[in-house]
Amino acid sequence: MKKFLSLILSFALLLSASMPVFATESNSVSEETINSELLTRGYPQIVLDTMDYSSKLDLYDENVGFMGAVITYYDESTSSFIDIHVEEDGSYISPRGQIPTSDLSLTFTYSRSPMIPGATLDYIKVSYNYNWLKLPFFRWQDPISVSWDSSKFEMVSNSFYKVDMYDGFIENATTGAVSGPYIGQIHSSEYGYANASSSGVTWYADLKGYNGITPTKLYGYGTFKLAPKNTTAAGSTILYGHYVHPKMDFGISVNVVSYGGFSISGGSNYDERGNQKTISW
Repeated sequence: MKKFLSLILSFALLLSASMPVFATESNSVSEETINSELLTRGYPQIVLDTMDYSSKLDLYDENVGFMGAVITYYDESTSSFIDIHVEEDGSYISPRGQIPTSDLSLTFTYSRSPMIPGATLDYIKVSYNYNWLKLPFFRWQDPISVSWDSSKFEMVSNSFYKVDMYDGFIENATTGAVSGPYIGQIHSSEYGYANASSSGVTWYADLKGYNGITPTKLYGYGTFKLAPKNTTAAGSTILYGHYVHPKMDFGISVNVVSYGGFSISGGSNYDERGNQKTISW
């Protein structure tokens, strides 16, 4: 009897190991509550509309305030990009008078450390969100880089984090039965980056492929903190971002070779977009 129970237990463990693990987000705070609070901290609705629950929760928990953003819309079929710069007061100018409907939105958001009366700037929190509105045909690893002025800022140790997520469903190949939807599934996450220097950092948006769950949405973000080297003076700086979407080549990488300078290696068939934002404090 003991041997029989042992065999049943072993089979159950083996079966559970072969099943997909569905890690979902902990919605301890409603998205409506988060949106309402972030609006009071200066985050415009146009920025919140491009961000997922997880990235907004990160800003909500840290009690940071809005400094500025750049929203980039990308059309994969035409390889075209449109930028919308959002100022700290929430104002922006949309090209051709309306927000485009495209395949991908990239939101480059800057937040200031919690505002305490009389306190100086402690750090700037940088967040880079991607949200594929139309799933891309090519799904590998898209390099993302951010560059800053190393004479003014340095990245805070252990502040970097990235996560790649998806929504989707499972369809039984035999019966056609569909299970799901599975929302907020984590494809990959880590507290480390691909490479970094005194003036920049690079990581990868790891897009879920075609195996297992069929994705209906691909999204994620990377975030880190920049500490000013002079904590008493007011000032301004330019932060640069660079996004690369490989279309055929494998192993494409991006390095920050200097402040605002990006070097791409490992292939030639890709779309890329650089953006920048001047922020003041």
